[in-house]
Amino acid sequence: MAILLYQGNNGQNQAGGGPFSTIDNLISRLYHIISSETAGSRNWDVFRKLFRSEARINALGKDNLGHERFISLTVEDYIRGAEASFQKQSLIEQEIGRIVEQYGDMVHVFSTYETKDSTNEKVLQRGINSIQLIYREERYWIVSLLFNPETNDNPITDRHLFPKEAAKPVKTRKPIYQK
Repeated sequence: MAILLYQGNNGQNQAGGGPFSTIDNLISRLYHIISSETAGSRNWDVFRKLFRSEARINALGKDNLGHERFISLTVEDYIRGAEASFQKQSLIEQEIGRIVEQYGDMVHVFSTYETKDSTNEKVLQRGINSIQLIYREERYWIVSLLFNPETNDNPITDRHLFPKEAAKPVKTRKPIYQK
């Protein structure tokens, strides 16, 4: 196990901060690359830079017959599979909720998304991306992304959505021991 900790990043360049130096920037860039108001190729070079070389992109869901499925892909497999779809349809995918847990250099992000057809604003799909990040080389890297679309029997809860309105101020009371 200790040997694995010292293998490094297999030749990936150090970024020195920049666009991936915060969780917010990395997640925003992920959604920006997936989205396009016109059908066509995405910026796959930047997409690759979001992920560690050993990262996986995984999907839970059901096939056309309603059977449960799990797919696990490399980043390159995902690009090859998604490219044909993106060539045909313009999609806007946006984050509509986020829960972040962090422990040291390990981060888990539950990012709720909504995918729309950019030509008519019709919502095509909603779901949750479970994104695991690590902080190395002065930036965040995606090491795993698992997405699960919303279904009637698996709806997104209010907990996973951004608040619809600003939180109301909480009234505080004077501490008992304060004079």
